[in-house]
Amino acid sequence: MIEAVIEALVAETPAAVLDAARAAFEERGGAFSTGDPFHEERIRAFSDELVCDVRMADGLTPAERARAMPHSDAEAGWIEALTRSERSLFRVEIHGARPVLRCLLGGALYAVALDLEPRDPAARLREGDVFDGRIAPLGGAIRVLPGMVFHREEAHEALFALLPRALAAGLARRAILDGLLRMRMRHDRFTSIHARHLYRADALETREIQAASWKPLARRGKPSDEPTKPSDGAATGSDEPTKPSDGAATRSDGAARAGSDGDRRD
Repeated sequence: MIEAVIEALVAETPAAVLDAARAAFEERGGAFSTGDPFHEERIRAFSDELVCDVRMADGLTPAERARAMPHSDAEAGWIEALTRSERSLFRVEIHGARPVLRCLLGGALYAVALDLEPRDPAARLREGDVFDGRIAPLGGAIRVLPGMVFHREEAHEALFALLPRALAAGLARRAILDGLLRMRMRHDRFTSIHARHLYRADALETREIQAASWKPLARRGKPSDEPTKPSDGAATGSDEPTKPSDGAATRSDGAARAGSDGDRRD
């Protein structure tokens, strides 16, 4: 259901808004094309951001504008949930048979509802996964949106090591998330380079994707060969799963056209 709702909202968005949003997202997260192995994953992430965050000429997001249009009860529920979505970096923990998301930028835990439908995004989650994605409240439960971008397991140690430095430096949540998206893209492009040379706190604001921009960074100071994984979460949080408030998510520019389904990882 949620993928169909997002696809419909994207299709109703003016082409000029889509093009501007795509350009803005690629500026922040790295440019990509159809032939890239991570194309489908990035398209889903762009689509989530478009309907949830991108504001049009009337000041409304596509999801907010859709509130005034006729929809089935199920569609209306999802549209309302999209207006209250929240983006963050999450680590998956399995409690019993249920996935629980630990927010690595805030520390809170969110118990995720599982649907029976085969295309439920939460069905793709596995113990230990770390991903940039969105959650939304629906019917008193927490749901995961389709546009998850997973950071590979071999990058987790270096990623966990840089988070405390990024948070201590006072970087905004979106700046951290977008910087990590660029690192994930470099990790895909430069497969022979160890993740610790790509996932670095001093590279969070580096925009270059096509060149091995880690080289000049490495000359400034040799990175640690033994990064330390922090305790659960990058910040203090609850030890029990909780539901997020229904407040609006942090708004940002950038999105893209909806794409077809792909594998859970590219």
